[in-house]
Amino acid sequence: SFVVDADGALWAAGENRWGQMGEGYAITAPQGGWVQVPAPGAVADVAGTTGRLLVLLTDGSLWTVGAGSGQELERVTRFPVVVSLASSQQYAAVLTADGDLYRSSSQTPEQWELAARDVSSFTISGSELYWVTKGNQLSSSGGYVASAPDSWYDDMGNLVPEFYVHEMAQLKSVCLLTDGDGTLYRLPGDGTVEEVSTPAAVTGLYVQGGTLILELEDGTAQTWNEETGRLQALTV
Repeated sequence: SFVVDADGALWAAGENRWGQMGEGYAITAPQGGWVQVPAPGAVADVAGTTGRLLVLLTDGSLWTVGAGSGQELERVTRFPVVVSLASSQQYAAVLTADGDLYRSSSQTPEQWELAARDVSSFTISGSELYWVTKGNQLSSSGGYVASAPDSWYDDMGNLVPEFYVHEMAQLKSVCLLTDGDGTLYRLPGDGTVEEVSTPAAVTGLYVQGGTLILELEDGTAQTWNEETGRLQALTV
């Protein structure tokens, strides 16, 4: 687990079995508590795959460290300015200030492939990327997005919703969307769209560890329960 505190400091805890914290293999035990990971500046976000940690600073620079003998972060110079990053166990992905979306496999962390251009937001689920373009088109690396109303498809078959999509996340057959006001929508996959009631406006939407997470404006979080088809409070 990783936590960024109010001062932009990065903290990590866990067994570090595969060197995710950059401390070498199997050095840190779960009972060791939280350890601060030294960073060259204030941290904005953190992500990683097996054996690799990616750190995004508030100045837009991207840094990385792997399963080595120390925690010396090295800058990823390929990306001058990164605006967001995410990861699954298999892949890490970054979005640049120019709207370019790149993906990197955990097997070849030094290699980054361009997945899409003109992207405004994205999420990652397993080996698949899902994104919204600046033209409000929904796309994915696998070419599949849940079925939507016929009126959302243009003459080229592109999926362009009738409202501005702020964020999109899809896990298996569940596709959730938010608009600029933080209203939540669901595509059940039967060609319809439904508005989902939430306790407060949605400010964040993403997949984490096989779970759909919604961060709300009131500081709470909800998860999507696939069995019940409803939201439930995230408890720790």
